[in-house]
Amino acid sequence: MLVFIVPLQSPKVSKSWDRVSKLANRTIASLANQSDPRFQIFLVCNERPIGLPSFPQLNVIECDLAPPPNVHLEREKDKWVKIRIGLAAARAYAPAHFMLVDADDCVSRDLARVCAAQPSANGWFMDRGYVHREGASWLLLQENFHHICGTSAILHCDVEDLPEGQCDDSRTITRFGHSVIADEMRRIGRPLSPLPFVGSVYMTGTSENHSGFTYRPFDSIRRFAREVSRYRLLTPSLRAAYGLRELS
Repeated sequence: MLVFIVPLQSPKVSKSWDRVSKLANRTIASLANQSDPRFQIFLVCNERPIGLPSFPQLNVIECDLAPPPNVHLEREKDKWVKIRIGLAAARAYAPAHFMLVDADDCVSRDLARVCAAQPSANGWFMDRGYVHREGASWLLLQENFHHICGTSAILHCDVEDLPEGQCDDSRTITRFGHSVIADEMRRIGRPLSPLPFVGSVYMTGTSENHSGFTYRPFDSIRRFAREVSRYRLLTPSLRAAYGLRELS
């Protein structure tokens, strides 16, 4: 079984809780669109998003955490506390794999299927992925995707790999950040394989994410010719494959 852990920011630090809710609802719908039913979703939040549906594989954990100051480091601490809360709750399902998912990204519908087919695999990192600017009609195929996006790795786990609560940060594999995960898992003798297909869509331009990613303009004909092949038209089939619906 694959479990998705989705930490969500507090409404008190959101520019628009309505928009955060719409983004989170789309992410949850994307996760729920898996082609294999062997998965669970853990959404860890201060408050349930507006309009979030209920279904058997969705576990909503509302936690009484003080909203963090509007400082990047403090928001990261809040995020990791929520991740540990979600992983601790996932222990009850004894999952074979887990994946951390940012609450505005979308994922491939085939992730649970891959995990179910290879339950003993160490896991996968996403060295390629799509970047999408909200509202655009195209996707950008990004190399070294796991260096820029947190929704980019699936890890094998035993129960002892998972924390027992929000203060337990002693489990090694649940402390690695996305930019170093592939190197660190190799270092401890549990190397990840590159996922053989594009597994995630990194959303930008949502007005609520805190990405440092920016698009560079085409400043020369040579650069345009080199990079135009990385762009993909956002077709209905790609929307369906990643649950990438337009925000209402």
